[in-house]
Amino acid sequence: DYDKEETGPNLPAMQMNGNIVGTREAIVKLNLLAAIGMEMLRLQQVKSLAVSITLTGNATSLIAAAITLGTRTMGLVKATFGVARVTKITETMVVFHTLEPNLAIMINERKATLKLMDPATGAVLESTFLCSSSVDCGALHVKGSEEEELVEKAEV
Repeated sequence: DYDKEETGPNLPAMQMNGNIVGTREAIVKLNLLAAIGMEMLRLQQVKSLAVSITLTGNATSLIAAAITLGTRTMGLVKATFGVARVTKITETMVVFHTLEPNLAIMINERKATLKLMDPATGAVLESTFLCSSSVDCGALHVKGSEEEELVEKAEV
């Protein structure tokens, strides 16, 4: 027997040869720059983005206030943002609109930036660079496992 309460849309269970088998969707971490090598269908499968933001000491930082970092105004801060939608503007520019109001992550020409947008006009109010050198400092959380192929495509 198995507890049906432990199953659900993210953990379906089925019976194989008398054994109960559970499956779970595989989520892998990819370097932020791998987004450049992804087709739109694949970009839409990105669930969230984990980023590292370097705060430089500007006590009035709009970005720090927008992501509720409290009183911390200096140093490296890690944050994870859920993805509301994604836009592929060109072959080398992708914008992830986060679930946080007015925040977007832009990946463009080998760099990643966090942008705070004016809700009325869409203009960029503030922008800061994000670390994209490894999955430890900046990563896409996406279904599947094709990291090498996507990173190679992004480097071309």
